[in-house]
Amino acid sequence: MGYTMDGFRKAVAAAMKPAEEKPAEPAKTLYRVQTGAFTKKANATALAEKLKKAGFDTYIVQSGKYYKVQVGAYSVKANASAMADKLKKAGFDTYITTKGGTAVAAEAPAKKSVDEIAREVIAGKWGNGATRKQKLTAAGYDYSAVQKRVNELLK
Repeated sequence: MGYTMDGFRKAVAAAMKPAEEKPAEPAKTLYRVQTGAFTKKANATALAEKLKKAGFDTYIVQSGKYYKVQVGAYSVKANASAMADKLKKAGFDTYITTKGGTAVAAEAPAKKSVDEIAREVIAGKWGNGATRKQKLTAAGYDYSAVQKRVNELLK
């Protein structure tokens, strides 16, 4: 067989030795472009909708008590910087972070139309001024669209 007894033992020992496990690949750093962090989910949802209307693919994660609105997760920081520049040019504040969070399920769209909400505003059901804006935004409505319709109905 071509082996000495000593060589045979070494060959058997080598064959029976468990294969060395490859070390786990280190976790790759992901750079996320964050456009806002809010304690109220409704505020994060409103910003996410605004970003989507502007053509950006966005998502919301929760980290601690904050709902963070983020765009992309890039393995190359230069790509995250390029997206941040694009967002800034579109009028959004940005912050590049390596922290993610737990994905937050999207909320159901508003149940009432802009026209219905505008009529409720005229009836006084949503308050006035800053209070109205805050209530509409917290409920997931686009304040500007509602106010525009209110102005149209009152002409």
